[in-house]
Amino acid sequence: MNPTLLGFALGWIGSMPLAGPVSVLVVKRGLAGRARCGIALAIGAALAETGWCAAALFGYGALLDRWSWMRPAAGAVGGTLIFGLGLRMLLGRALVRDDPAAREAPRRSWPREFALGFSIVLVNVSVLLSWLGILAALHALG
Repeated sequence: MNPTLLGFALGWIGSMPLAGPVSVLVVKRGLAGRARCGIALAIGAALAETGWCAAALFGYGALLDRWSWMRPAAGAVGGTLIFGLGLRMLLGRALVRDDPAAREAPRRSWPREFALGFSIVLVNVSVLLSWLGILAALHALG
């Protein structure tokens, strides 16, 4: 099989989390009638995931092993961000399209949505671990 085609297929399939925080936010933006903000958020997340994939490919795991404090620190930052995001969604006011308050809800700009998607994936070390697992499996297959 062509390595480029295999890499593209694995990247395409691996970047589709079914119930991750970015997916939830993209769906929430779409249901609120802000599809463009959802697209900007998804593009930011995809760009950060590209960075994690490149880091896994070029040995970022070795850097994490060298500086042992980075792994728990990155996990704590990622966990705090995901916990805070979940708490905000749980306790936040639900947006309903027919609700007059929903129409007056503050709009987030595309750069802010892009930055949100990028930062959610950037601090999520499990993305790196997923790519390292995929690379290890491919290496084992020869």
